[in-house]
Amino acid sequence: MLAKNFHICCTLLICLSAFFSKHSLAGECSDVRLSGPPVWPPYVNGEEKGTERTGLAIDLVNDIFSELGVTHQIDDAKPWARVTSELEQGKIDIVFALLSYPQRRENYVFTESWLDDYYAVVTYRGREFPFEGMQDLKSRRGVVYHGINLPPPLNQAQSEAYDLIEIPEIPSLYKMLRLGRADYILTSPLTFKRLMPDGYVWSDFTVLEPSIVRIPIYMAISKKSPCLTILDSLNAKISQHGQRLKTERYSEIFSN
Repeated sequence: MLAKNFHICCTLLICLSAFFSKHSLAGECSDVRLSGPPVWPPYVNGEEKGTERTGLAIDLVNDIFSELGVTHQIDDAKPWARVTSELEQGKIDIVFALLSYPQRRENYVFTESWLDDYYAVVTYRGREFPFEGMQDLKSRRGVVYHGINLPPPLNQAQSEAYDLIEIPEIPSLYKMLRLGRADYILTSPLTFKRLMPDGYVWSDFTVLEPSIVRIPIYMAISKKSPCLTILDSLNAKISQHGQRLKTERYSEIFSN
């Protein structure tokens, strides 16, 4: 009888151990608060008031956290500076789409990359010019969206050696190119295409292909968040879903 009871207790302990092991992620990292850029199509689409946020990054985190069995909530859109500040303070657990820079690496814990974006020199069609390197931009006027962080070597154009104007109004970027007030824009062609105002079509513009720079997109976890405990599990899911995105949907994403 004693042996039987001992066997029952051991079985119960094993079951409980398995149960808590399986649910430990949710116990240590629950009600995860996520945020991201206010708009970065197609990864994060512009938010319509009263509707849920949409975009490739939103779909990705919903799938991943559902599979991990971890409850989560996605913040409404807010200024990017506030998002990064709250991530550093631990008020936000995870940002679901951002690029990697040394300063950010010091402030947050980065996951593996889940997809690549690309940046390039874009001109108005019919006004293309030869591009072999950044020196070819020094004699020309360019525009860029105000506050954007460009990847190397395109970020060289944000120095005083270049005639580059930062524009805070998105429609003005397209207008300046159409009117010939600027020779080029430094941008993500995919985002530029998705934000295009009425009256323009993608065929109005040309990507100078030698200028293309591909850059990985990451998630980042606050160093003050308990969700650091799920980094390995999160990376495993990102690797799984990222491979699917890069193989099954990559061409679809960048051709739409």
